Amino acid sequence: MLSRSLNKKITIIATILAIIISFTFLSFTWQKPLWESDSWQNNTYNKVESTFRYYNNNAGAYAELPSLSIQDTADLYSTVWIIKTLSLIDMSRTEQSKQYIVKWLHSLQQENGLYSYPNNPGLPDLYVAYLVVEGLDALGEKPTNRNALGMALTNLQDSNGLFSWDKKTTSDYTATETACQILTSLGITEHTTSTKRALSEAFSKDELFRDSNLNEFLNYGAPIINAMQSLGVDSSVFPKELIDKRIRWLDTIGRNILSMPVHRDHHSLPSKPLLRPGTFLEQLYPKKILTLSY
Repeated sequence: MLSRSLNKKITIIATILAIIISFTFLSFTWQKPLWESDSWQNNTYNKVESTFRYYNNNAGAYAELPSLSIQDTADLYSTVWIIKTLSLIDMSRTEQSKQYIVKWLHSLQQENGLYSYPNNPGLPDLYVAYLVVEGLDALGEKPTNRNALGMALTNLQDSNGLFSWDKKTTSDYTATETACQILTSLGITEHTTSTKRALSEAFSKDELFRDSNLNEFLNYGAPIINAMQSLGVDSSVFPKELIDKRIRWLDTIGRNILSMPVHRDHHSLPSKPLLRPGTFLEQLYPKKILTLSY
């Protein structure tokens, strides 16, 4: 599991991205959403670009946003989320700094295939790899030593097929979801047969799909389904009764999420954790996925 402080920091930065994504959905009701205006885009770009730092050997990255005021050195979280945010606005704006960012991200890879992020040595290896791969992917790049990274990730795989965040933690479904996403992005899924088996078995366990607890949804149900989808598991291999049960579970979770105060006035904005599980189940019974049409 990620630490509480890490989750808090991720939430702060991800909220920035979520706000911009919200503007995308609201474009259906506005003639021209705020985020599409030149003034908003220029102000946003100038603010994040002011945090860009150049380093030796033609490398560079973003520091944290001024509003966070935590540090003024290269920051992996900020670099990745800023890149992904800019990709929603206009990716051509990153052309000037792209080569520097790519070189900086590549410089973090170690001989064992994993990545080192000295600014925060407490980050789990798997999450650091996820951030780097996400950043490179947003820039249209792949890790320099793809095979070494793939082998390093398989070293984080337990005998049960599931993955752990690092060698200090036990395997869990959120780490497995993250690992499967990375491996699929790299095109390396040769060692995931046992993972598919473990996920399929978990998908059949009702105790992992209780609809009364959102935390359980985020730590068990959603990552189990998301990992299966990343690995290309076909939902049609499961009994119709089980799929029906999971559809009802997802629908109940969706209603619970959308009834929360933060969502009450935004029913047209589907929550991201619902989308991928819904897509997986929709392969078999598209008309029964209610949460995607709120």
